[in-house]
Amino acid sequence: MNKCYCNADFSAEDLKNIIKNVREKSNVVAQKQFLSSFPPSEIAAFHKKYPNYQKNPIYTYKGELVIKYGAADYYSLQKGTKITVDAGTTPVFYVQNKSDYTLFKDNLFHNNTNEKMSPQPDYAAFAKELNAAFSKYGINTCVRKIHFLAQCYLETFRFTKAYEDAGARAAGYKGGADFLGRGLIHLTNDYNYLAYYDAVNGTAHSKLYKNKIGEGVYDYICRIKNDPALKNDALKLESVMQQVRQFAPQLATNIHYAVDCAGWFWNKNNLNALADKDDVRAVSVKINGGTNGLPEREYYTKIFKEVMNFSVNHH
Repeated sequence: MNKCYCNADFSAEDLKNIIKNVREKSNVVAQKQFLSSFPPSEIAAFHKKYPNYQKNPIYTYKGELVIKYGAADYYSLQKGTKITVDAGTTPVFYVQNKSDYTLFKDNLFHNNTNEKMSPQPDYAAFAKELNAAFSKYGINTCVRKIHFLAQCYLETFRFTKAYEDAGARAAGYKGGADFLGRGLIHLTNDYNYLAYYDAVNGTAHSKLYKNKIGEGVYDYICRIKNDPALKNDALKLESVMQQVRQFAPQLATNIHYAVDCAGWFWNKNNLNALADKDDVRAVSVKINGGTNGLPEREYYTKIFKEVMNFSVNHH
């Protein structure tokens, strides 16, 4: 794509094409093909007479697709006729490239998780929310958008879900499983949810949270609730956190909050400055707290650059 998106919105079609092209280039592997991958109408009746015929692998020989029976007998996939294999030659497995697009096509946020978007957004809705977040949080150049989208692509399992199925790992988050990862950039821990809740509602409840290092909001409440000087703060925070807990699922089920919270986190952590330096590692550390998934984050950033025709000199 030759279009520059510096200070320019994505149209629904632009975004769809970008994501399609990224998915087509992502996680490409050669995969053996079986009869199950072909429409029955293209398979000769000869093959269908055998039980479980769809499990047969497909071979290719001199440009023709064939099926193997016994030690060395091959039959045309479409004609069902036996073919002659020349001495010293052997048919080889027929392979097709499999990519993210093979798996997900043009679907968005469709994976069946505990918290699924409703309604499922289309590209018009997704583009609208991205454009709004880009404008609101200053993600206004190609390099910033590329880094943002690449990180989100990894965090959301290729734009298929905005909810982290953390399982047992959720117990390690401050506040527990209610505050596991949600949004395009997975927001985690009760203190981040409280801060975003404040941002959405124009409140300042986070000022009551005067934690020690490594202490979550609920940890802080437990520590101060019996302190006469801080008891009222504990009661206020406890009441607010009930509202935050009820609000939290919207970061996974509502496309507006899923996108906006990612933009908010991006801005809060000054990630535009790191994206301007084209520093994937630094961006990743800010998002993830370390280098977990760094090779994949670098890989997806490279692909988004290719698809969006990125050039340091022009963007």
